Amino acid sequence: MPDARILSSRWFGLLIQSGEAINVFFGYLLGAVVMAAAGGIEMVYGVDAERQSLEKVARPVSVTEFSDEGYGDW
Repeated sequence: MPDARILSSRWFGLLIQSGEAINVFFGYLLGAVVMAAAGGIEMVYGVDAERQSLEKVARPVSVTEFSDEGYGDW
């Protein structure tokens, strides 16, 4: 699947090539709506991770059920 960065650059390029300023405006408006939606999702599902070590936020990949070394409640 193509990378979103490539697709978005191509899409905005097509909007600019159209020669209509309103198309570029709607492209930026769509980008703003997507960013606002992502912020809302982060507010609902985000993890309070400021000033915490990574091990307190998520279990290390190297931990298995047999080698649990005291990392939280896993």
